[in-house]
Amino acid sequence: MGQVLVVEDDERIARLISRALGQQGHAVCRATNGADGLQAALDCHFDVLLLDRAGQACSRPELLADVWGLSFDPGSNVVDVCVRRLRAKLGAVARIETVRNVGYRLLAD
Repeated sequence: MGQVLVVEDDERIARLISRALGQQGHAVCRATNGADGLQAALDCHFDVLLLDRAGQACSRPELLADVWGLSFDPGSNVVDVCVRRLRAKLGAVARIETVRNVGYRLLAD
């Protein structure tokens, strides 16, 4: 499977995410802060980066730019589809909340 970098300062959440990804066959590297995460991302190739934003909402344009490298809205439902898939995969581990007129926010239960 893929190489995943998890940047999370809460040890419990990082361990939970790492375990779930590991069970799916992914190789997981963890960092506890942004500086260590940046260094790890520069040192190694990762297929996926999971970053802690502690309850902050992320807008559609922000997701399109940060995840897909797009500076415009392609007029498709790619964000909605990906969020729906993430919700299904996360199950009870965490919840992606829709913040009306803003975007999405990850809440760890």
